[in-house]
Amino acid sequence: MIKRAATLQVVEDDYKSNELVVDVTASPMERGFTERLHLGELGIVILNAYKGIWRFDSDPLEKIRRSIKHCLRSRYL
Repeated sequence: MIKRAATLQVVEDDYKSNELVVDVTASPMERGFTERLHLGELGIVILNAYKGIWRFDSDPLEKIRRSIKHCLRSRYL
């Protein structure tokens, strides 16, 4: 694990989350655990993981967002 090696931010057309400084790991076990932690820090609420349906915790309850494949962009510190 490389501590504080990258930043993570969610950018939507109408919202931009805070930017988090995160650790980088190559271990599948550690990666799953830290990804779940980041969801909460980014204010993401998973509504249906299988379908990729989610919202920000600050969104109105009726707001639904859908995940887009291949939308990740990394910027290393």
